Amino acid sequence: MIAGISNAKSTATPQKNDLKSILTIFMMTVYSAPRTMNICNFGKSLPCLVPHFTERLKARARFNPHRYCFVGNGDELSEFFVIEISPSMLNNTKYEICAEILMQMIVAFCELHGICITSNVGRYYSLMFRQFAESKGLRCTYDRIRGWGNVTPSEKFKDFIDGIKVNF
Repeated sequence: MIAGISNAKSTATPQKNDLKSILTIFMMTVYSAPRTMNICNFGKSLPCLVPHFTERLKARARFNPHRYCFVGNGDELSEFFVIEISPSMLNNTKYEICAEILMQMIVAFCELHGICITSNVGRYYSLMFRQFAESKGLRCTYDRIRGWGNVTPSEKFKDFIDGIKVNF
């Protein structure tokens, strides 16, 4: 484990995010959001999610539904999925980064459980996605191209992020 996580005032509050900060934010969101926000079986039903920085993306993060495996101790295989992150996201606030990562966690959850929240080859987010995302503390706005896929953090979500303490 890289960092210990608890609910207290955050010590990781960067104005401009560096690599260490965004990885901290990724861990805060992935490991704390499901437990603290009382999302029933949400975190437990996701496989290991790994952040991957890629120049392929211009401005966002996205869940990559391809499975990857690596050999752990001995001959056992561990399965994981990737959340691809654009380096330009480092310019966003920690709240925007966490909101985008939580959105991708929701996309991963729906993808892996056969819940259809998109159309147009996964580019257009439906009203069902909006309801799902807003139940998890995000606000969604409508866009002609993306549907309800534009997410911003609610005040409740910001308070949750501020309440996480990361000890290095």
